[in-house]
Amino acid sequence: MALTRFRRLLAASVVATAATLSPPALAWPQHSPATHELIVGRADIIDGDTFRIGRQKIRVWGIDAPDDERKVYGTRALRQVLGAQTLTCRPVGTSYDRIVARCTDPAGRDIAQAMVATGWALDWPKFSHGLYGPGEASARARRAGVFGTDGPLWR
Repeated sequence: MALTRFRRLLAASVVATAATLSPPALAWPQHSPATHELIVGRADIIDGDTFRIGRQKIRVWGIDAPDDERKVYGTRALRQVLGAQTLTCRPVGTSYDRIVARCTDPAGRDIAQAMVATGWALDWPKFSHGLYGPGEASARARRAGVFGTDGPLWR
C-alpha cells in the first residue's frame, strides 16, 4: 500500500515537472524501463516490429515482421497501425539493444495483434505462446499482407 502511494506521488511529481520542461524534454518517455514501468509516448517507426519512443528503442513482444525485401511493407503497416497515436508500452524484457514490450494504443488495442491482423507480422509462439496464432490464421485465410505474396516466409 505504501509502495502504491509512493508511485502515485512519484507520478504526480513527474507530471508536475514535465509541465515546466521545454518541448524537447517532453519527448522522453514518462517512466524508466529499467524499473519495468510504463513507457508512454509517440512512436518513431524503425521497421515492422521496432520503434522508438524518445530515446528508448522498443521491440514489439510476441511477433516477427519481415526483415527481407518485404521489410518496407511491414514498416508501412506498422506506421498505418500506429498513426500519430500515443502508445503505452509495458516492458517485459530486453533483446540486444532493445526493450521488448507489450504495447497498446489509447483505445487499448494490442499493437502486436493489430500487426498480425494486417498479415505483415507473424505470431512468434516461442514468445507469445500462440496468443496471436488465431490472428495469423485469419490473415493467412484472407491472403492478407505477406500471405498474398509468392515469396517464402522469412522464418
